[in-house]
Amino acid sequence: MSRNSRKNRLKKSQDTTRRRRKRNKLLPRVGALLTALLLLSAFGIFARAALTGVSGATSFTVEEVTVEGTRYLDPAVLLALAEPERFKTGEVGEEDLEQLGARVAAHPLVRNVAIRRSLPASVIIEIEELVPVALLNGSPVMGIDDEGNILSGLEPQRYGALPFITGAVLENEEERKPALLRAIEVLRVLREDTPRLYDTVSEVQPGVDGEITLVLSGDAVLVRLQENTIQEKLPLVSSLVQEGRERHGPISEVDLRFADMVIYRELKGGE
Repeated sequence: MSRNSRKNRLKKSQDTTRRRRKRNKLLPRVGALLTALLLLSAFGIFARAALTGVSGATSFTVEEVTVEGTRYLDPAVLLALAEPERFKTGEVGEEDLEQLGARVAAHPLVRNVAIRRSLPASVIIEIEELVPVALLNGSPVMGIDDEGNILSGLEPQRYGALPFITGAVLENEEERKPALLRAIEVLRVLREDTPRLYDTVSEVQPGVDGEITLVLSGDAVLVRLQENTIQEKLPLVSSLVQEGRERHGPISEVDLRFADMVIYRELKGGE
């Protein structure tokens, strides 16, 4: 064999060895890449399935329905309105959930309803209640929310000692809503600025020309104020009432409607 032939054979052998080593190094990398692609694909399928289930885009079987967010309302009453037994007949879709929410939202003391799924087979009804800030005397007693809306179907004992809004102006249909809003604003200021005084107020009476009368619990002392001086004079009410009792004995009224003047009316009608 010639020298050139031996060189050619040696070169081919070396080339083959290099290609084999390169292939052996490349195979693990290709395998790892394929494994990663398979995992990503599986994760994508799972994520799409999970998101589809949460959004309610596909039907599913419901095994449990619960109510959350109640503070004063009875969850069992709202659950009865939802009629979850309808879900026992088969699979549930987005339209079914919307109808469930509409049935619960029909309750007069429910402000908002949100329905969400809890995988694998639960539905949660989240509600926001309409909460009264005051009461209207009548048969039955009705509540008033913070927007001046009258709430029916109320169980007053569930809400604690709320003040009443009373007064002749409420008998005027055109004046009722504005008068309620004025009284609600006074109650808000009382709660935020003078909470101790708020706890002693049993009634708020909106009157004409911006007059507001507070009726204090216990001896039913009347405190007369003007709306434009409410924030200025409310912090003084408790001390002025106490001063009047000490100076005059039992009093029926403390009149704070006039600038730089306090008028006490005794219980028997004298000033």
